[in-house]
Amino acid sequence: MLPLTMGPAYAGIQVLSAALRQFMMFVVWAVMAALVAAAVCWCCGAGARAAWGHVGPPARRDRREPADDVGREAVRGIREIERYLSAQAEPH
Repeated sequence: MLPLTMGPAYAGIQVLSAALRQFMMFVVWAVMAALVAAAVCWCCGAGARAAWGHVGPPARRDRREPADDVGREAVRGIREIERYLSAQAEPH
């Protein structure tokens, strides 16, 4: 037969269960925050590397041509615009 009232052991298990649940939620949030922080660092690092490759010192600039046709066409168009603007800027 079950006792009519729950004893102190039942209350202790409830406290332990709540503490364990809170600890597990803390661990889950900490891992998720670490993953988000790692992703942000990865993306910012890739952006900084790309920017450094375009405007950094000449020895570190990325001189590779784009691998796709759209990228090559964009580079060619930018070079044409730069030539046009430099020709317009020359004093006559």
